[in-house]
Amino acid sequence: MFKRKNILVAVAVSMFLAACGGGSDDGAAPAAAGAQATGGNNTQVLDTTTLRGFLRLTANQLQFSDTVITNEQLQTLTAGVGPFATGAAAPLTKFGFRISGVGMDGAANQSATGRMAIELAERAGSAGIAAGQQAEQFQVMIDKVTLTANAAGAFSVADATGAKAYVRYQPATGTAVNFTVDNAAGLLSLAPVIGETTSSMLTFDLEPAMSRDIAAATGTTKTTLQTAKDISGLFDMKATISNVAIRANDETTVLTGQSVTVAGSNQAAVTGAGVAGAVKVNIE
Repeated sequence: MFKRKNILVAVAVSMFLAACGGGSDDGAAPAAAGAQATGGNNTQVLDTTTLRGFLRLTANQLQFSDTVITNEQLQTLTAGVGPFATGAAAPLTKFGFRISGVGMDGAANQSATGRMAIELAERAGSAGIAAGQQAEQFQVMIDKVTLTANAAGAFSVADATGAKAYVRYQPATGTAVNFTVDNAAGLLSLAPVIGETTSSMLTFDLEPAMSRDIAAATGTTKTTLQTAKDISGLFDMKATISNVAIRANDETTVLTGQSVTVAGSNQAAVTGAGVAGAVKVNIE
C-alpha cells in the first residue's frame, strides 16, 4: 500500500515582479558553475574562495527535521532512512550537519560567501508513484551566506546582504513551478547541540524558506508550492554547501562532493562538501 499523492491540475509557470510580493518565478537555464548567472530578475557572481582548513562532521551526525542520524545510515540504508517529521509548509522542517571548527584552528581571519542546496528526487519505481503520476522533485537553495573563521579560528555563519531563497517543486501531476523569495535572512545558522559545547548543528531551516516562498507567491504557483509538504515516496537526497571543506569525524575522510542545480532558477550549480542517500518521505 502506498499513500496516494494529491492530484493536481496542470499549471503554467508565470513570472512575477519582485515588487508584487517579494519574489519571482524564473525560467532560464542555469549558468555553468563559477560563472556569472544572468536572466530573469537574477544576476550573480559567485565567490570562488574556499576557506582554508576544514569543518569536522562530529560523530558523523546529520539532522533531518528533529531526528539525528549518522551519515553511515544515510549512505547504507538502501530502503531509505525516515520517515521524518514534515512541516506545515515543507517536506522536512530542517536539515543539518553537526560540525566542529577544529580544522580551522590554523586558518584564522578568513571569510567566504557560500551557498547551500538540498534536493529530494523521487526514485523511479517508488511506491509513492501511482498510475498516471510522475516522480516528484523538491529543490531549495540559499544563494548567499557569509562563512567566517575569526582570529581564534572559530567558525560562524551570518546573513549576507541580498541573499535569496530559490525553490523548485515538480508535483506528481502537473507542471513544475519555480519561485524566488528575496528574504533569506536566518535560513542558515549554527544551532547549539544539547549537552556539549564543542560542536554545533549547521542548519538549513526549510520550513521558513518554504513559508516565505508560499506567502510571496500567487496563483497556481502558490497553490502548487502549498502541496510540496505532501510529497511521498522514496527519494534520492543530496545536500551540499560550497566554499568550505567538511571531513568525517576521523578528520581525514573528506565528505564526497555533491552538486545540486535548482532547475529553472538561472543559478549555477551548488558544488562542495555534501552527503547523499535514500530518504523516505511520508511513507513507512
